[in-house]
Amino acid sequence: MNDRDTASRSLRADSARGRIIAIMSGKGGSGKTMVAATMASVLARSAKSGEFDKVVLVDGDLGTGGLSYFLALNYVRNIRNGLTDLLLGDAVVNAPKVGAVELKDRYLQRVKFPARSIDAFFLPVGDFRRLTHRAGEQFASDRYNPGVALQNALARVVDVAAGPQSIVIVDCRGGIDDETLAIGRVADDIILVSEPDTTSFQATRHLAEVLGERNLGHKIAGFVLNKVFEDPTVARREGTSAFGAQSLTPVPFDPVATRAFLVGELPPENSVFTTHVVDALASLYPKETAAPPSQRLFRPQQYSALVLASPASARGGYVLSLLVLLLGTVLLTRALTGTSGALTTNFFLPALMAVGALAGIESFRRIVGRAVERYLRLVFRD
Repeated sequence: MNDRDTASRSLRADSARGRIIAIMSGKGGSGKTMVAATMASVLARSAKSGEFDKVVLVDGDLGTGGLSYFLALNYVRNIRNGLTDLLLGDAVVNAPKVGAVELKDRYLQRVKFPARSIDAFFLPVGDFRRLTHRAGEQFASDRYNPGVALQNALARVVDVAAGPQSIVIVDCRGGIDDETLAIGRVADDIILVSEPDTTSFQATRHLAEVLGERNLGHKIAGFVLNKVFEDPTVARREGTSAFGAQSLTPVPFDPVATRAFLVGELPPENSVFTTHVVDALASLYPKETAAPPSQRLFRPQQYSALVLASPASARGGYVLSLLVLLLGTVLLTRALTGTSGALTTNFFLPALMAVGALAGIESFRRIVGRAVERYLRLVFRD
């Protein structure tokens, strides 16, 4: 599974409808939306001539519509009409499928991705709140399970969006729901996005297990570890086992990408985030993805530089540093004044060495920091 040559896939369409890539995660907040948008931008910019002629980005999150709100800040004009209208429209429910011409003319919008070389379109989620009020009535023809009709309609919409020579990237809802599974049924490839923390990891493992139970496990093309703060070697190995798929790339935590997301912009082309997303695409589709990342990828040992100290750890570090400085000053003073003796040898020097060693232990710094915090609270409360 880790062999890129044997695990790689092709973006070339197996049929006239193009290729559909679903981006899924076990829980919200994993960075799935930014990964999906960046992948679409990279493919629109770096597509090789003749491989495919357009990229279609679909907001398949019927719970929050996060991708629609994100792109509306800078890249598209209107997100009011979209997937929800198609799901609730008679053209979807009563017809075998939506007409491709109607889909393009009425709902697909051009995306203003910077420096794109091929066409990029976006299908917003629309007013997804209407589904809560109208879905039961609209799909009442299926009395046993009205949601089945909704799932089938959604699958047809996504299926039609993938016209000939096109790539469709669908940003699914975080977690597991019927609509996400419906998208999985029509997708060619599923890419999982997970953070390396325990909660996100277990949620993504559960998602992979459900996909397997629904006979969709073979579509999982790989997984992306996002917001990585430390050496990802162990997490990648465990993810390969837990998710049953290859590790495409570990994406380091990137403050530049976080800021870009907050203001509704894609990360710069030379950012750490984009560099590693390009690596993920090159890992999965080496034949069609253009040049490899322009910037160097992080080596495993470089991730340790991203560790953010907790407030307690920082507070404990300051206290221990002051203590080391104090002991060092005492030792220096005693040496300069010629008063070194048994006290220096038996107490001050061992104490300096012990405090210096303990200051390098993260857990000990947190313990000291919490103790100082409790002490300050007691003092100022009184």
